[in-house]
Amino acid sequence: MLPLILLLLFSVSADAYTRGESLRELRKLMQQQDEQEALVNDFQTDVNLWAQSLEQFGQEFLHFVEHCRHLGSYCEQRKVQRRLRGLRHTYSQLRAQLEAVEVKYARRISNHEDFEPTLQAVEDVLKQYDETLRLVNMEIYKLVEQ
Repeated sequence: MLPLILLLLFSVSADAYTRGESLRELRKLMQQQDEQEALVNDFQTDVNLWAQSLEQFGQEFLHFVEHCRHLGSYCEQRKVQRRLRGLRHTYSQLRAQLEAVEVKYARRISNHEDFEPTLQAVEDVLKQYDETLRLVNMEIYKLVEQ
């Protein structure tokens, strides 16, 4: 009878240990999932802040082009070049900020389905800005001379 009781006690304690271990693993997985969700939310917040900065840059860029397009506007070459350098500097800062966001989250977010499409869309918009900035840079002297 004693061996049966000992066997029963060992099986109950082993089963309790297994359940306790399972609960710890479950808690650990839930914590990892919560951390990933928080990272994705932080990533989206950072990208939204970056997009707002890009939008502000776009408004400044549009204002600059529209101002110098009008006949009789006071856009002498030196001022235009200085303003264009400022816009290029802002653009470079935005590109660096995007790269910093990418580096910050690239290895930390395990589900790249949340990460890569957003970054690709943002980079596509940034390429459009880059192409437009290059076009304006090439045409700036024509605008100033008019």
